[in-house]
Amino acid sequence: MIIEFHPKASEELAISAEFYETKVSGLGIKFLNEVERMTQVLEGTPMLGIELEVPFRRSVLHRFPFSLIYTVEVNTLWFVAIAHHKLKPGYWKVRVVR
Repeated sequence: MIIEFHPKASEELAISAEFYETKVSGLGIKFLNEVERMTQVLEGTPMLGIELEVPFRRSVLHRFPFSLIYTVEVNTLWFVAIAHHKLKPGYWKVRVVR
């Protein structure tokens, strides 16, 4: 399965990892590792996440207040947001207007 990130999701990932790294040395790497771990889990079981609005799903990270918002398209796992739990729900929907 191909894994792709929306450019804004990639930006959220980088900003969040940098934020954690400035707070505690090594915490940014742990955040990136957790995102990587969850993407691998979802690659093997893409329907694991909680259904939001069809076709989007949400998977909550362990230890960090973030969810991965994604959809499965053909043979691609497409992440549209690395959403912090304090952000307005659904803020990422403007990224997926088709």
